[in-house]
Amino acid sequence: MKKNFFNIAMAFCIGLFASCSQEEIFSDQSGEVETVNVFTQLPENDAQTRALPGAEADHQLRCILEVWDKASDGTLITRIEKLGTEATGEGKLSFSFQVDSKVNYQCLLWADYIDSSTPAGKEANTYADKYYDTQNLKAIDFKVTDGGLFNNASTDAFCGVVDKNGTTTALSVTLKRPFTKVILKDKSDYINDCKALGVKYNTPSGYNIATGVATTTKAVNATGLTPDGTNKTWFSTFIFASADQAKLEQDITMEITKQDDSTETKTIKGGQISLDKNVENDAEANFSTEEEVKIDVDIDGSTEDPNAPKVGQFVNKDGTFSNTYNQESAIGIVFATGGKTDTSNYGDTHSGKTIYGYAMALTSITRNKLVADDILPTFDLIGDIPFAPNDYSGFDYSAAMVQTVNTLATSSPLFTKYSEWLETNSVNFPSNLSSWYIPSGTQIKDVCAMLFGLEKEEVSSVNSSFKKAYDVVVAANETDKSYLIDCGRSSAPSPVTYILSSYITTTNSLAIVATVCSDNEIKSVKTNTLTITAGSQYAIRPVLTIFKGN
Repeated sequence: MKKNFFNIAMAFCIGLFASCSQEEIFSDQSGEVETVNVFTQLPENDAQTRALPGAEADHQLRCILEVWDKASDGTLITRIEKLGTEATGEGKLSFSFQVDSKVNYQCLLWADYIDSSTPAGKEANTYADKYYDTQNLKAIDFKVTDGGLFNNASTDAFCGVVDKNGTTTALSVTLKRPFTKVILKDKSDYINDCKALGVKYNTPSGYNIATGVATTTKAVNATGLTPDGTNKTWFSTFIFASADQAKLEQDITMEITKQDDSTETKTIKGGQISLDKNVENDAEANFSTEEEVKIDVDIDGSTEDPNAPKVGQFVNKDGTFSNTYNQESAIGIVFATGGKTDTSNYGDTHSGKTIYGYAMALTSITRNKLVADDILPTFDLIGDIPFAPNDYSGFDYSAAMVQTVNTLATSSPLFTKYSEWLETNSVNFPSNLSSWYIPSGTQIKDVCAMLFGLEKEEVSSVNSSFKKAYDVVVAANETDKSYLIDCGRSSAPSPVTYILSSYITTTNSLAIVATVCSDNEIKSVKTNTLTITAGSQYAIRPVLTIFKGN
């Protein structure tokens, strides 16, 4: 059984607020010094007086921030360690470091459990490792290789990575487990005749947070483990889920001591246990008949599906998802998954289906006038909360907007372009994708915020995975400005782009997102509502909805 750990994953919200001085940090750089404050959000209910999720009573959380120069030499700029006990009442840790503004840096974060006897200290303090060797977050190794790695919730850990994003002064990252939690269960009653267990195997190690790859293995040799006959569980342990390894390729050897003190050796051959980050994998083995054991892995359909689309993945014409961009097949980028409020009627094709997520188109309809004359449309009014959290009913809002525009005596220049775009980007939509539509106010706000952040927000909304996928597409199509969210307005005399949503307020105003540029970069993103005027121009960035099942 696989269970996604998302519900108890730790959200580490990192805000970067810059100020400048003339102090030189690096002799080979020419920029000003930035003082960067990193605010780290600990798990829910992780107040100083509450136990951390999964931690034993004699443990405490330790957080590490490493800042690396992304230049070819990969210099470590700074490393800071803090304890969970140093968090505020709201469960936030604050880090601060200085860096030259010209440095393209990358922040790596790791959080694990250490002995509670380790004293709290100042930022410069370091704390003794317990289960993992964390001296280099690009090569995390196991410090313990015996029974301490088994049946021990405190061997849990979390990590994440976030890059500098241009001149953006606020970043965010969600830390998740880099492991699969493997729980090996007995499919028969064989375990009832056993009293002790030894386990040997080579586990992936040398984990690089920056790449998600485990570069080596470490020999694990545990003895004296006690099987849990009541729950038919041999053991549980965490195994690094390396990005280049879909399954545990190493054999697991089990030395079993029976109630009469006789021993038996069982081998679970490699290639049977799937490794997925942040997933619990319940594996069942029948030990009663074979020395070489085969296991069954059950995926519980009631839990979050690990095969669901992930933010930053590309959506292809055939409804599949990919981590790499293919210009021939990719049509969109996933920007949101479940947990949204969507009351849209998608028709019989999608009736009763579960919504998996939402994807942004790769190109925009470039700026044009909504109306060609002074006769302004009166739309179906929706409400007065155009950017309400999780309001993703854009499909219905869009249908109503298009219906109104089609009644205009003079064709809308913008919607004429939109119709042409729909025809050009028409695909034989598979049954797990809706047709394209104009996003709701919240949908287009989320898209732009995940790319560039919102003006005056305290904690950045930028999503590194989504932004990275967007940048890949823009770079691959650099001569075509329609791939840019602002349609290449950064070099215009008045570099402001209004991106239209399908939400209409009760005053017949349009909910829009405005991007403001200078020096060929988007400097700010704002939400607003605008009165409809004859001369105003808007761009459109279509989206579609992804459903579970093909």
